[in-house]
Amino acid sequence: MPLMPSLPGFCEPGSNKRFAYEQEGFGKCLSHGEDDVPRCCSKTVSVAAWNADFRGPVPGTGKVQRDLDYIEWETSPAGRQGDCTFCFMAQTHVIPEFRPAYPYITATLSIDGDVSIPMPLAKPTGFQTTRGGVHLYFEPRRFTSMAEAAHRMWNPDGVSGIYRVTVPASMITIGKPVKLKLALDKSGGDIVAYAALSPRRDVLSLDLAILRDEVAQLQSDMVGLKTAFASLAAKAYTELFPNYLKAERGVAIVEETWHMHPPTLCRYDGDNILLTYRRATDHLAANGACYAVRSFDKGKTFTGPELMFDLGNSDHRSTSLLQISNGDLVGSDYRVGSGYDSEGKFNGYKAVRSHSLWGVWSEDRGKTWNFTEPLTAPSKGGLLPYIEAERPPIELPGGRLLLSGQYCVEYFDEDLLNQFALGVWYSDDKGRSWGLLGVTPPYTDVAFPHQEVEPTIIRCQSGKIVMLIRTGTYPVTDWEKKGMLMQSDSYDDGKTWSKLYPTEMPSMDTPAHLVLLEDGRLLATHAQRSHPGAIYLTTSDDEGATWNTGRTKIVTQDLNNFDATYPTSVQFSDGSLLTVWYANRFGRFHIGTARYGPADLD
Repeated sequence: MPLMPSLPGFCEPGSNKRFAYEQEGFGKCLSHGEDDVPRCCSKTVSVAAWNADFRGPVPGTGKVQRDLDYIEWETSPAGRQGDCTFCFMAQTHVIPEFRPAYPYITATLSIDGDVSIPMPLAKPTGFQTTRGGVHLYFEPRRFTSMAEAAHRMWNPDGVSGIYRVTVPASMITIGKPVKLKLALDKSGGDIVAYAALSPRRDVLSLDLAILRDEVAQLQSDMVGLKTAFASLAAKAYTELFPNYLKAERGVAIVEETWHMHPPTLCRYDGDNILLTYRRATDHLAANGACYAVRSFDKGKTFTGPELMFDLGNSDHRSTSLLQISNGDLVGSDYRVGSGYDSEGKFNGYKAVRSHSLWGVWSEDRGKTWNFTEPLTAPSKGGLLPYIEAERPPIELPGGRLLLSGQYCVEYFDEDLLNQFALGVWYSDDKGRSWGLLGVTPPYTDVAFPHQEVEPTIIRCQSGKIVMLIRTGTYPVTDWEKKGMLMQSDSYDDGKTWSKLYPTEMPSMDTPAHLVLLEDGRLLATHAQRSHPGAIYLTTSDDEGATWNTGRTKIVTQDLNNFDATYPTSVQFSDGSLLTVWYANRFGRFHIGTARYGPADLD
């Protein structure tokens, strides 16, 4: 059965032509640079997009683009003085994906600034439209659902296919191109509309190499689809997995078009909860601000979001808090606003050369906030300003506060960015100022660029301090450089640390969080971003000397989207526990919750 009854069949066995006279619809882009992906979006996108159409990766991907609400280009020169059909490839996307189909989210395709044709976006079925003697046909060839592993604005594939525009002879001048412009129409609410033009000049071609690429992309899509199916199906049959945590699961907050990460729990005034998180248009965006929701019933329900702090163009990426013995909330504000240019584009090379971490405190339970001077760390080139902390501080018996994080020890070129080391900062004035106390020895068993970042620390009953560290792969993709959490220990209140050693607990590019349980055990909440994306709980009965990995509990294992994880946990006065994490399912960022008892960890 044809995709569109009104669309003619193929004219030739060796091409994609459907009309008697058809030619390439892309010749030169007018709105974007030669190496850019011609794309437009209704919201700010500050990083490169890795688009793929039904033939595979789109040429020019990986570049940072300007943000526009339109794409303008020229077709190939008209080959005759008569009706011409111009053929081009594009993909469109709309967030949220699951919403009422009407009203349509649309764009307008204009021809030489004269005839304008409305077209629906992200429609996985074919359509046709006629305006002013111009006919537009769409033939869908690929649909990537957000139930699969689409990565929001980083990889917004959506629906891609072939567009055919038949232009009448009265608008054609032989030897001259036709100018086309695709402009996003304004959409109501928080709808995000996106379109990208595939700068291919061989849309009508059909040969073995092209068929090979299309089959390879189709096979890749099938792998992604089955991966998503397996993850979602496993959640429906949890009774088949003995280590699946028995818990009451829920969602603390959902956003349809805003990005949220990473959630951190702070218990205060008994069993009250302040759950902090970052909200922005995307994973990297200059408008990142820190928000919080509260729970007064141990995580059963949460209040509406409240803004913690937003200094404007600062990208507050993470804040982690602790209520200290005098009742103040103390923690850190990790921000990289200096990494964005005047147009809101992110430049990591610039970001790591600027201050990025401030201490924060509140004397009124989070109603108002105060900031310290930025933290610094010594390096090979003197004091370097870039520091990142993702986990809360801890308080020692004497009142000293310790905060763990990573910092740059030296800079490389723009592609490698930097090399990190792990440090611990201290405060003796209730978080009003911080200084570097100690650093961990570098992990030399695996050559750089195997990175160890985003540490978490906890003090055991004996006074031993345990640190768990995320392992990262940037800028390489060698699977051997990506795997387990590393560990380092201190027996002198954080001044010196042991060499890093492996734990056998998964990390997979995401950090852990440590809690000292009331029975003396350590609880490591950790995760993985490799299939199956999951949240785990692992305990230690001997202060981290060994970990009970044979009894690791699965909190969830359906996080098929890489933009997820960063779990944290807390224990309440009655012994019950709460674990939270962030996830992106179906294009809806949300913070998941699991409530359970200490016996459920056995």
